[in-house]
Amino acid sequence: MKNLNFYPTKIEEQEEGGFLASCPTIQGAWAEGDTIEDAVLNLQDVVSKILEYRKKEFSPLSVVKVENNIRVPNLALAVEL
Repeated sequence: MKNLNFYPTKIEEQEEGGFLASCPTIQGAWAEGDTIEDAVLNLQDVVSKILEYRKKEFSPLSVVKVENNIRVPNLALAVEL
């Protein structure tokens, strides 16, 4: 059975075209793509690499507190650990 963690994900359409996907609870976790699917898949790779690096370096994950006034849609990114 896979060990999955879920992280809140925010998707924004870019003025210049394409989409930006970000995980507001993990510092530095953002990615772009031509489509929403591309942006989310790219973000999944970024989050996986951040988690892999933190695990390898025995460094705690820098989690950013999401303030109550920031709206994050009900979308979650699943990352296999």
